[in-house]
Amino acid sequence: WEQCKVFAGLGDHAEVPVDPNTHTDEYKKVVAMVLDSFGEGAAKKRTIHDIYRLENPAMYTFYAMTRDTIAQGPTANPSKTYGENANEKMLFAGERVQLNMLSIKKFGFDTRTAAEGAYGKGLYFGSKATFVDNGRCFQNPKNGTKELFLCRVTLGLPTTGKQGIRRPPYLDEKKGASSALYDSCHDGLSSPDLYVIFNSKQVYPEYRVVYE
Repeated sequence: WEQCKVFAGLGDHAEVPVDPNTHTDEYKKVVAMVLDSFGEGAAKKRTIHDIYRLENPAMYTFYAMTRDTIAQGPTANPSKTYGENANEKMLFAGERVQLNMLSIKKFGFDTRTAAEGAYGKGLYFGSKATFVDNGRCFQNPKNGTKELFLCRVTLGLPTTGKQGIRRPPYLDEKKGASSALYDSCHDGLSSPDLYVIFNSKQVYPEYRVVYE
């Protein structure tokens, strides 16, 4: 009960505009991450209209706790740093339906609604904004602008995913249930374009970006 009181005191969520004049460095950083991920040619055709920082203390607390657990858990390599073991990346995600966007801002991503994919039934994130831009984001019917999330995702130790799985594979398949699990999955490329997580606490939607 005391723990519940702590989280209750963290307050509700807020969406704060990142003003290019008052938050110059932060604004430039986010713009660069989005446009650079499109590639030089495509980036010239894109315009960033608005950036919003999502501030949800309770959601971030659970995310940070999960990041700590992974960074110091059974997949952690003692010879690596905390950051290397957490393997936190800024990745892209989107939703075609505006109502789902609103739900994510307030409650976060939900693995219970995850659809089946080529690398498992989980939450998919792209290392490039093109993953979202190609039909996986909300597009405003009034002005044509699109919206995406730029998220903090703790990947820990990933492995190649496969269709049908609902959690990461065992570290040692021969040991089965006595073995720890990998922390996430990816598409198997040497520099993955897609990552999949099966625990919604491994992601924090940090920014909502409006662009065209």
